[in-house]
Amino acid sequence: MRIITDDEAIRFVRQSPDTFVCYVGAGASAEAGVKSAWEICEEIRETLVPDSLAEQEKQLRLQDLQWHDDSYRYATCVKKYGNPAARVEYFRRLLHGVQPSFCHHAIAILVANGAFKRTIVTTNFDKLVESAFFQQGLIECQPIRSRREIEYWTTDNSRAYILKLHGDYDTYNIANTIEEIVAIDRPIQERSADMLESAGMLVLGSAGNEKSVHTFFDELAGRSGSPGRVLDFGLLWSVYMGPQKPSRVDTVAVEKQIERNIGREIRNLMNRMEAKNEQFAFFPVWGSGDFLLKLIDASNDKSLRSRARRYLDHEMRLRDVFEAAGMQPEAITRHLANLAAQRQRIDRLAKAVTTPKTICKGEGKANADRYSVVSLVYGDISARRMLDHESFQDLRRGIVSPEDTCISAGGGVAYQLLKKAGPSSILSELAKLQPIEQGSAAVTSGGNLPVEYIFHGAALKIEPDASYVVDTTAVKSTVLSVFEQAEALGVDVIWVPLMGSGVAGFSPKQSLMGILGAIKDYRFKRKMLVNITIYSDDALPRTIAMQALKDALGLSFKFVETQGS
Repeated sequence: MRIITDDEAIRFVRQSPDTFVCYVGAGASAEAGVKSAWEICEEIRETLVPDSLAEQEKQLRLQDLQWHDDSYRYATCVKKYGNPAARVEYFRRLLHGVQPSFCHHAIAILVANGAFKRTIVTTNFDKLVESAFFQQGLIECQPIRSRREIEYWTTDNSRAYILKLHGDYDTYNIANTIEEIVAIDRPIQERSADMLESAGMLVLGSAGNEKSVHTFFDELAGRSGSPGRVLDFGLLWSVYMGPQKPSRVDTVAVEKQIERNIGREIRNLMNRMEAKNEQFAFFPVWGSGDFLLKLIDASNDKSLRSRARRYLDHEMRLRDVFEAAGMQPEAITRHLANLAAQRQRIDRLAKAVTTPKTICKGEGKANADRYSVVSLVYGDISARRMLDHESFQDLRRGIVSPEDTCISAGGGVAYQLLKKAGPSSILSELAKLQPIEQGSAAVTSGGNLPVEYIFHGAALKIEPDASYVVDTTAVKSTVLSVFEQAEALGVDVIWVPLMGSGVAGFSPKQSLMGILGAIKDYRFKRKMLVNITIYSDDALPRTIAMQALKDALGLSFKFVETQGS
């Protein structure tokens, strides 16, 4: 089999713009969070073959599902799930609320830009590619889901088309059982061959196991061979190697992945055709989105690259931000792992977090020239019921997002706030501000949060080796910067969380002391309510927090315990 590098595949596509058709398999949908075929099978198996069954009965049912046959497991499981109507409803529920990944947005960008031909081919029956086109608003994308819709499929370059070989749940013609995926409808096959004359195809996220798929490619390849014929520019087939590209790519490892993950019939086809056309080749990828970003970057088109980065998936965006900051790949991988662990911890804590409660409130004493009011609040700082409480309705609100100097919004509270504020608009603003100095803050709009401003406070510095630098002085400087900007913007109430106590492992109490030090030293020129917000007692017990509050500010503020009101 012929194996080329991902860079060679990019070169082939780049040197022949508007020549390659992009074929999208289930792997692309997996990058958007759609369950894989294996996960769907597992879910169906748990229903049809419960653990409570006797072992003999369990084995008989697994045999009936053809569980141990990779070629037939998925189709058999789906068929056993229920009749066509039940299957359609199952996939409606499965895909409900799923948003396009960067892979889908990149395809839309590249098609609209002319890097790919105007038609995308897919076996997926989700709407993620169409949604990406719609969200970007560059050109319209028309789905072709059955032979009845072929008449709408033209060479009109003012719009894009997506040819759905296995139908769509809206047209109730999903094809995923053994009987349904034997072959592609003849009219669709013929029009596909017409489209691929003097063209090539780039395959992303597909194993090619289904009979309809490998017969589809067999027939196309049978028409190839001379200039002007089908697939004259070849067939470039990606093979997924894992989430992170190693420093050295081992060809033997690629071969093993091809043997393991690509269907036998497709491997045979590629072996037959490589002698006729060297661009019938496999190439390794570390995510379809990652490959397409490299393809976009290879264009050296600054506006195209800038547009694409608005739609990066979270992990891709973080890697991109940290690379720009000079971090080494291994260090980035370690930091991303730490951020992922922190997000999981926040998700676990969220299950135990109840209604936000103000447990202590203090107002500056008149003779101390204080104009601020300080509250100690326990709860989720991103909760709308906290930020949009009726007592704040007529006040200008701000919230502090605990950040690093890259303003990455990578984990913990910063990530929670980003998700609820609306990543697209907030990240677009942050991209114009990155990076900032440790101990400072950058201001964006509040997005979808019920606040006017988000103050992105960089108490944490990440070194190139992924070590963390944060101390009480950095927290204090950051909060002082927030107060200064908040006053200039007329903010009446602001929520301040602990900083640096997540991924960096900084002491929550020391973080609180930094915040209290800023409140103590800052001379407020107008009245401002400062809500120090702690996620839960697991982060910092309220008895310790209340005592620290009184010890630091007791001479200047009069505190009243509110009993969690």
